[in-house]
Amino acid sequence: ERLREVGVGSFRGKPEVAFESARGPIEEWYETAPDDIEPFVSLKNRTRSFLDEVVARYAGQTVVVVSHGDTISALGAYGTEKEWLNAYPDPGKFITITIDSASRARDELASFHPTAVLETGYDILFFWVARMVLMSAYALGEVPFKDVYLHGLVRDEQGRKMSKSLGNIIDPLDVIPKYGTDAVRLSLVMGTTPGQDVRLSEQKIEGLRNFTNKLWNISRFILMQIGDAPPSAALGAGFGADRVRPEPSSLADRWILARLDEVVASVTSKIEKYEFSSAGEELRDFTWGDLADWYLEIAKVEKDKEAILACLLRHVLVLWHPFMPFVTEHVWKTAGFEGDLIVAAWPVVGADRPSTSLGAGSRPERDVSQFETLRALITDMRRLRAEQGIEAAKQVEFALVAPQETERLVTENIEAVKALVRASNVCFTNKMTEGWATAVSGTATIGLDVTGSVDMAKEREKTQK
Repeated sequence: ERLREVGVGSFRGKPEVAFESARGPIEEWYETAPDDIEPFVSLKNRTRSFLDEVVARYAGQTVVVVSHGDTISALGAYGTEKEWLNAYPDPGKFITITIDSASRARDELASFHPTAVLETGYDILFFWVARMVLMSAYALGEVPFKDVYLHGLVRDEQGRKMSKSLGNIIDPLDVIPKYGTDAVRLSLVMGTTPGQDVRLSEQKIEGLRNFTNKLWNISRFILMQIGDAPPSAALGAGFGADRVRPEPSSLADRWILARLDEVVASVTSKIEKYEFSSAGEELRDFTWGDLADWYLEIAKVEKDKEAILACLLRHVLVLWHPFMPFVTEHVWKTAGFEGDLIVAAWPVVGADRPSTSLGAGSRPERDVSQFETLRALITDMRRLRAEQGIEAAKQVEFALVAPQETERLVTENIEAVKALVRASNVCFTNKMTEGWATAVSGTATIGLDVTGSVDMAKEREKTQK
């Protein structure tokens, strides 16, 4: 109570400029102030009584006092009488206090000044950032930080400033127990642009909580496939020291490792350029789309993927850790990876891959292109059976009229293709059987035998509606 801001009297709720104009400089309102504004001497006296009690109670100890603008000025006035008092640093004092505290050990100052990055809101660019730069340049002849990352203001889902009067405040301490700390962190990073205001809602936090659960389930599945042995055992003895990537044995293996390299390079570049939202969105697409929806489904069919799955899990956890430190660290410990995730080596493209690791005559670009061709074909086959109203669990028969290269791709990966489209048979033909449902996919034509697979009466009823 005694450290509250100066009493503004009848000016409460009015613009600050009106209050400052009426109050005038400190010489004019030191002992008496107009319009029932609290005089400065009253502010100083109540501040002094509080600090006297603090000195008596905590003698010989360091006490940090956090308060307001005019109150800080009163503390500063009190500090001229008490040498032990250091007022809370404002932008102009920050470098001076740093120098004073490090004057006994110059190397300590070099450890903390200059820094690399200052992160702050754009609304105090002049009030703090510019003054810190000017004071540091004046005192030391160097700027205090190389980069300044300006984030926007956090607003509600309608774009309004959060305030108690509107009742639209989202308190992190309220939503963290409900959705988790990682989800709240992601909600402030994903879908944002540097310098632009952030629209925050519980729906957004909930959606990112769902992704956190997805990452947890992906990790659980991989650990179930690896078995009781720790991932380091699946990766081989050399992985811990040299991080040698396991050998791929199929097109899906080569594709996911090539995509991993692309994502590592892109995410690393975006983080270095402070494009945090874009980096997180790309990493989410890879984790949920490429890894979970495609590679893990194929791994269920092809089997014996322990080493590659362990490699993927390790890289995914390291890449996600800056965004989701808590769940990734927990999974890292649960999996049995060595050391702490927070100090694990960041992936480097090509550093963990020997020249033979992609297979003889393989090129990452070609592997990605071939798998994308196969993925597009599988997607169209799935779409065709969905359009025909066939139950998801029912096994069907497909026929393909396709070029030789496409036929080779499908044949080499036939078991994965059949599993992903839920087909009992996929054959090749020069002419599609009459009565089969058909669709075009690139240079191929897909045929689906709907005999006995579709309830014709229901289909006629749908058509008539």
